[in-house]
Amino acid sequence: MNIDWYRFTYLFADFLIMLPVWLFIFLKRKDLRKEIFIVSLVTGILGPISEFYYFKDYWQPQFFYSPIRFEDFFFGFFVGGIAASVYDVLFDRHFSKKRNKHIKWLWFIIPFFLILFVILEFFIFRVRLNSIYASIIAFCVITFFIIILRRDLIFVSLASGLVMGLCMFFGYLILILVFPELFERWWTINNLSKVFVLGIPIEELFWGVGWGMVCGPIYEFFGGLKFKGGNDLHKFEEKFNEIS
Repeated sequence: MNIDWYRFTYLFADFLIMLPVWLFIFLKRKDLRKEIFIVSLVTGILGPISEFYYFKDYWQPQFFYSPIRFEDFFFGFFVGGIAASVYDVLFDRHFSKKRNKHIKWLWFIIPFFLILFVILEFFIFRVRLNSIYASIIAFCVITFFIIILRRDLIFVSLASGLVMGLCMFFGYLILILVFPELFERWWTINNLSKVFVLGIPIEELFWGVGWGMVCGPIYEFFGGLKFKGGNDLHKFEEKFNEIS
């Protein structure tokens, strides 16, 4: 009996690549567990919903059990938790007990998702732009929105974006070693730029960077949280002034 092993690719990516990273961060930083779990749960729920856009023109993945498609939930769950905490772990940053009282997350959660929805709808259905490009544009707009309101989160956003792009890159390198025909089978390559980085569509890497830029500072933004010892933007400005 011939087995189509590509049915297991999404499970492989979720549980053998992403879960170990998520679990390492979750176990290493007890103080971040609330942040990780809350963001993971929200993005896990959004995972299957977002596929409404991507299935139309970007990709058609195989699922182990198609009627349920739980792989989308776990992808969203893991990628959200990792992106929201990777900056804090890599740079060993801890939250101060003081909060930014000028930002109340309840004031922005509805506009946040409304902006995302409107941008996606506009670029996908009005401009006829591929859903992956519409997503990247939406991520950039929302990142700008966050940074305008919280300049102290700029380095959190940029660093998280860079790290998530690298995580996507190395994760896909592992995947295509095991499943070399992955992109040819699942992705609608003709709708993309056809620019590859070691066999990986560049759109996937840009998506990872954009996702990290939004999700990296999201908990701090909505919670009005500050880092101990001041923010990294002020530290950079102080160093720059010393040098100049």
